[in-house]
Amino acid sequence: MLDKEIFVEVPDEETGEIQQYLLTPAKKKKVYKGDWVMMFQEGLTHVAKLNLKGETLRVYMILLAKLDYENWLRVRQQDIADELNIKKQAVSRAIKELFEHGILVKGPKVGASNTYRLDPSFAFRGRDKNLEQVRKEVKHLKIIK
Repeated sequence: MLDKEIFVEVPDEETGEIQQYLLTPAKKKKVYKGDWVMMFQEGLTHVAKLNLKGETLRVYMILLAKLDYENWLRVRQQDIADELNIKKQAVSRAIKELFEHGILVKGPKVGASNTYRLDPSFAFRGRDKNLEQVRKEVKHLKIIK
């Protein structure tokens, strides 16, 4: 946003009279519609080398799809199980494996629900200017687990 108004002066071609026009910045056009998440190539390579199997990989993918701003996740395991048509125990095992690999960290409880945070080394949803702060917060959560 401009701090002050900027006027440009343009002579009229026919009369030579000077016309003043207020310069207004063009509105930023949203390039992407719908929800999206930023992925990091190094993180993708790391996940590929972990060789995650079937249900764990599917749970990881659905968590990426459900990722909220600044990498928070608040989704019930039963809801994931229902959406993927697998047992809740399989979701629980998959989430445990994602914790063990450092992909997820446990966040605070909200009511009876657990929250999680995806390590932003793998993917990030939010404003890029907040990425470094989220990395610090996730590192802190890993330390206090």
